[in-house]
Amino acid sequence: MKKFEKKQLRLVILTLLLVCMYPCFYMYFANITETTPIHVVLPILAFCLIAAIMEYVAYKIVKDIYKSTILTTIGMLFFMNYNLMFDMVNSRLNFVGNKIFLLFCAIVVGIVYLIIKNVKDELDWICEIICVVFAGLIVFNFVGAVPKAFAAKNDEVKPVVLKNHGKDTGFKENVYYLVLDEYGGTANLDYFYNYDNSKFLNSLESKGFTNSDTSYNYEGIYTKEILPNILNFEYVAHPGDDKDQNGKYLKNPAMYRFFEEMGYDINVINHQNFIDSDSDECRELFGSAKKNLKTNPFGIERYIYENSFLKSLQKFAPKVKALSNYDGYRKEVNKAFDIFSHSYDYSKDKPTFTIAYLMVPHRPFVFDENGKAIDYKDARDWTKKNVYINQLKYINKKVDAAVDNIIKNDPNAVIVIQSDHGARYSYFCMNEYSKDEFDAEVESKNMQSVLNCVYWGSANKHDIEGLSCLNTWRTVLNELYDADFDMIDVPRKHVVKWKYKNTME
Repeated sequence: MKKFEKKQLRLVILTLLLVCMYPCFYMYFANITETTPIHVVLPILAFCLIAAIMEYVAYKIVKDIYKSTILTTIGMLFFMNYNLMFDMVNSRLNFVGNKIFLLFCAIVVGIVYLIIKNVKDELDWICEIICVVFAGLIVFNFVGAVPKAFAAKNDEVKPVVLKNHGKDTGFKENVYYLVLDEYGGTANLDYFYNYDNSKFLNSLESKGFTNSDTSYNYEGIYTKEILPNILNFEYVAHPGDDKDQNGKYLKNPAMYRFFEEMGYDINVINHQNFIDSDSDECRELFGSAKKNLKTNPFGIERYIYENSFLKSLQKFAPKVKALSNYDGYRKEVNKAFDIFSHSYDYSKDKPTFTIAYLMVPHRPFVFDENGKAIDYKDARDWTKKNVYINQLKYINKKVDAAVDNIIKNDPNAVIVIQSDHGARYSYFCMNEYSKDEFDAEVESKNMQSVLNCVYWGSANKHDIEGLSCLNTWRTVLNELYDADFDMIDVPRKHVVKWKYKNTME
């Protein structure tokens, strides 16, 4: 009898382990080129602990180890995928709230309980089927991921060849570059939010900036489809390519090497650790702490958490904020701005190129217009237009103060302020809320409307109206260093097609 009990225990443990492992390994294999196995260990352990508690409670109720394992399996499938399933249902049936959906899950588990409670035969065969199915799913995903992993390992991206080189024109002033992620241009803010940003833009112009109201980065709507192009002065990244592959062009980009050739030090302010600060010629002035990363490609545990019932606990118990407290994130944004506003202090002996990437006003939406915390439940909500605009208003104040300070202390410097893409309001409404009442070409163009401003310092001013961010940089380098760049057109204007009524082939 003891031997039989050990066999039972082995089967139960294997069943629950495979069930708990599958969603974690699914996420790992789907992102195998961007993460490591260590990032699924904690979620697996957490799910196994929860499964053990469920198993204990279920066994106390049904008094049969196989029946309790079946109930625990159903319960864990709901638990691990609760938020994912809820979002899918709620996007189509928006009257279904968390309480209704939780009741539905409880009813399903209750029905399974009623079906199996009076079954007299042993149900070990069901547990064996569960083992085979989930082991098969894990192996299937592993087999599909292996070629991708080998391809990524063997497909190294060489640095983009720097075709144009600057000349010694006598310009040895500092150059500052601020990239604001998801900051909408004039058309973007007007179209999606009916918001007039002229107060901020006029303030910049009064300081000596030239601004373009009609700049578009037509090549995509994702940062890794756009920023690699700007930093390499060429269209090297493309929509539809593996994001990790496009992201490799951020490593030691041509912009860094251009300024290094011109005798510049390179300082990096790297919010969210998105751009390259590891190259030998770089000095990182700021980088995000791992706990505050919100778009970290290696943090798949965050996505596993967000798909599970753990995230929904916040909705049932608003005081539970352990994984949704954005205080650290807010502090880092403010600190990054403060360092940028004093970045002239880090350029002493040589002219310095300072590049600052800040993931704002990109979500999470965590600031009101005065920089105070907002309800954490709104941090990722695109349906509330005011949360994006209020965060943008606060960022305007931070930018305004920063450039005031830089110009006051380094008046001959050049400052370039740009965004990669505008607010992607319609994309997220389509993607996360299943709204499809959009015209693909119109929406895509408005999402590609960007911020583009240049303070020329002691250099001659140039009109940048209508230039892409890439061509603006070519114009800046031509003026400062006689680099002889031509203006180039985007190879193809990208149109987001999925779920839109009107698409362009």
